[in-house]
Amino acid sequence: MTPRLLHPGTCLVLASWLAGTLSAETVELLYAPSDGAVFDVSETTERQVVATNRDTVTDSRTRLSRVRVERLEEGFSNRTTILSVTLLRNGSNVSSPVFSAMSNLELDYRLDDEGNLVGITGYDQLPAATRATLPESLAKTLTGLLDYTSIQRAEENAYRRIYGALPGRSLETGVAVASAAMHVLPFGGSLPLYAVDILERRTDAAETLKLTRRYHTDPVALAGEFEAIAESDLLATANGLQTMVPEGQSGVSVQGSVETLLDSDGLLVASQTATLEYNLSLSQSSGDPVEVQVRETGRFSVKAAENQIASQSGE
Repeated sequence: MTPRLLHPGTCLVLASWLAGTLSAETVELLYAPSDGAVFDVSETTERQVVATNRDTVTDSRTRLSRVRVERLEEGFSNRTTILSVTLLRNGSNVSSPVFSAMSNLELDYRLDDEGNLVGITGYDQLPAATRATLPESLAKTLTGLLDYTSIQRAEENAYRRIYGALPGRSLETGVAVASAAMHVLPFGGSLPLYAVDILERRTDAAETLKLTRRYHTDPVALAGEFEAIAESDLLATANGLQTMVPEGQSGVSVQGSVETLLDSDGLLVASQTATLEYNLSLSQSSGDPVEVQVRETGRFSVKAAENQIASQSGE
């Protein structure tokens, strides 16, 4: 699971049982939302780029959605209505006819029986919705440049980054689990990213479970954070993964964390916060290299829609 936030449209049900000792539990994450359940979802992603002798740029994008779950004969249809999309750049609102057109856009997230994404439909409505918000001459130019399939692919990738490792997974509380996967860099190339997951039961009144992931491109640095994990454990998970960094980039490092609060009341994921930091040097044809730092923070929250809560309380 990479840094980014749990996506609208799914609900995982938590099943847990004692795993042979009083101090540990085995927790299985099962995809089993109630048919007709409705959720309100908030997602915010902030990206800050700091570079030598350049102005710092901070973009913050927020999307609010409402999701209704429909159980199909095979899989699920999570019908998502985008309520609003906003973008702030260095604190100032950035207006966009595309963002305006995305408000009230109806999407369908199709999932298989296990909760894995099959695909998203509905973004083909975006060009027509954009044209409706603009004068005809400008609309023709803009929609000719609009590649809604790229937006759709980006949303599908975001969903898989968030949920890909969750449905059907079993974890033991208090046990550190090592893994590795290729990670795509923001300026091209990719490299192995080592990760350690730990599931803990919180002792607060809500009796929630917290799934924490720490990750780093340096296995030595990551292993140093955990008594039970050695550098050799992390390297063994790489299984032949190789660094592929384009010429002109050097000193590349990636680190971050994802903290997910799990809730067993039917929503499973109460919230998630993900942080990601890139550091690298970019060479120039003349002059000193440019030192670049990219920080990304994602925040996600989901709750039962208020009208659904009211309906249930009145039954």
